[in-house]
Amino acid sequence: VDYCGIYTGAKVDKFEKCHLTRLQSKEVGAPTIAECKLSLECRVTDVVPLGTHDMFVADVLAINVADELIDKNGKICLDKADLIAHSHGEYFALGEKLGCFGYSVKKPTKKGRKK
Repeated sequence: VDYCGIYTGAKVDKFEKCHLTRLQSKEVGAPTIAECKLSLECRVTDVVPLGTHDMFVADVLAINVADELIDKNGKICLDKADLIAHSHGEYFALGEKLGCFGYSVKKPTKKGRKK
């Protein structure tokens, strides 16, 4: 991830250098990386300058998810994806569930009632 973020594909074949497998995307011209368990194919609709960086606003055109990330109910289990985050030049592992939407205002369940 670090190498691919540092070098431009205009000068370096990142697929070859990082031993990645190039796949044809479903909706966009940019290739998909076969080794990625989850990828989004997006079309940029706006670029918002934010001083030192730009924010890209985009429409998601396709979502590619590896079968092992989907549970028996069809839910995507991101805790199985070995996600990382980049913040201020550092990488962090993600994965621990901290809560769910509405947990801070959820009322206690009454005895005998299913959650």
